[in-house]
Amino acid sequence: MRVLFGLLACSAMLVSVVAGCGPKVAEEDLGQIVFEIPEVPGAEKPYDMPELGPAPPRSESDLLGIPPLPH
Repeated sequence: MRVLFGLLACSAMLVSVVAGCGPKVAEEDLGQIVFEIPEVPGAEKPYDMPELGPAPPRSESDLLGIPPLPH
C-alpha cells in the first residue's frame, strides 16, 4: 500500500514538473520593463482626505457580529 502511494506521489510530481505552470509565453507578449519611475505632474502634493461626518450609531448586535432579524 505504501509503495502504491509512493508511486502515485512520484508520478503526480513528475507530471506537474513536466507540464509546467502553463503555456510558454513569447517574449514580445511580456511587455516592456520600466527602470525609471515616470514624472507625473502633481504626484508630489499630498491628497487631502475628505471630511466625513460622525459614524452612525451601532447597536449591540452589530458589535457582536450578530445579523439583524428579518421583519
